[in-house]
Parts: sequence; C-alpha cells; structure tokens
Amino acid sequence: MVKTLLQTECKCHGVSGSCTMKTCWRTLPPFKVIGDALMKKYWKARGKMSSRDLP
Repeated sequence: MVKTLLQTECKCHGVSGSCTMKTCWRTLPPFKVIGDALMKKYWKARGKMSSRDLP
C-alpha cells in the first residue's frame, strides 16, 4: 500500500529561479493518508465477508 501511495516531488535549481537543473525524488504521503487508505481497504474487505466465513 505504501509503495502505491508514493509521490514524486521535484525541485528546480538555477539562477533566479530558472530551472537549469531539476532534481526529483519519491516521498511518502502523510501518515494519515496511508492510514485512511488502509482503513478503506479493510472496511471494503470486511463488507464482503458473510456469516458463513466467521469461525
């Protein structure tokens, strides 16, 4: 899940804001975004369980 939520951030370098060189890297989103995505998957999977699936 974390791998799918990675975001790309870039920064330009150069004189007076000109983008003569651009550096990009992958960053993690805020922890809340990851947690919300995991909870959404959990509730979606939980809704598909039937009473027969319970022990």
